[in-house]
Amino acid sequence: FPVTINLSGIKQLLIISPLLLVMRRMIGYKLHYVVVGGWITRISRHAYVRFLLKRFDSISCELGSMRDSLRPLNSKTYVLSNYRNRDPLPTCSEVKPGQIRLVFLARVMKEKGIFEAIELAKALHQAQANVSLDIIGPLCFIDSSDSLIFNRELARHPDFLSYRGSIGGYERIVTGK
Repeated sequence: FPVTINLSGIKQLLIISPLLLVMRRMIGYKLHYVVVGGWITRISRHAYVRFLLKRFDSISCELGSMRDSLRPLNSKTYVLSNYRNRDPLPTCSEVKPGQIRLVFLARVMKEKGIFEAIELAKALHQAQANVSLDIIGPLCFIDSSDSLIFNRELARHPDFLSYRGSIGGYERIVTGK
C-alpha cells in the first residue's frame, strides 16, 4: 500500500530517513525523497548525507541545477515542477482606480517566477494602474544574466518596483498584514 511521509527539513533527513531506509529493507516498499527548498545542495557534500541520498529509490527537486548537483549521488534524481502556472499573463483591459499592491515573497530567481511578477506589474502600470511591486527574499539567481536583467528592471522602474531584501519567519507574518 502507498505511504507518504513528509521529511521537510535537515533533522528529518538526518534522523528519520535512516529509520525509514531500514524499514524499507524489511518491508520492501520504495522510498522517494522530495527536496523542499535549496538547502540540500549545501549539505550534500557531507559523507553521511551522500550516503543517505544514494539509498533513496528516487529524488525529486525544484530546479535543474539541484538535479544536476544531486544526480551524481542518485541517478534517479528528477525535477518536480513547482506548480507555477506557465500560461501567458492575462492582459489588463480595465483597471479600477486605487492602489494595487503586489508582493513577491520567495527566493528571488527566474525559476520562482520573479520575471513574471515584474511583467505583471509593468502591464498594470502601462494600463494606468497605481501599482507597486515589493520584492522580498534572498537573491538566488543561478544565471548571472538573470541578475543583470533583474537589476536593470529595478533601475528602469523605481517608481513602482522595489527590492526590500530578505526577511525572517516572524517578519514574514508581520509584513503580510
